[in-house]
Amino acid sequence: MKMMFRGRCVGRISGDVFERLVRSEHILRFPRPALAMHEALLAELDQRGVRWIKAELPDGQIIVASLDAYRDGTPINRGHGPQRIVLLSDHAVMIQAAASGVSADLGGKL
Repeated sequence: MKMMFRGRCVGRISGDVFERLVRSEHILRFPRPALAMHEALLAELDQRGVRWIKAELPDGQIIVASLDAYRDGTPINRGHGPQRIVLLSDHAVMIQAAASGVSADLGGKL
């Protein structure tokens, strides 16, 4: 099922997993490489029964972290509203820089 946030498709929900395709401009680089998610999106995902966040990075690597890791992540607001960040190094690596099915499953539309 597609997940809409602020009028845009931001990924999809499959069971208790939220899958997203991450563009390079959405990877925080300072102070260390991390991914951020809006607090409101995290709350919506929780309401929908999501427990895991799965992300495909631009190099094809697939990483996963729990929804709890994001909720407990470092708060940040760089002008796009309150978000929580989780360092890339704190995600589990599922596929190391290899082709994956996430972008194909999302129809390449993210």
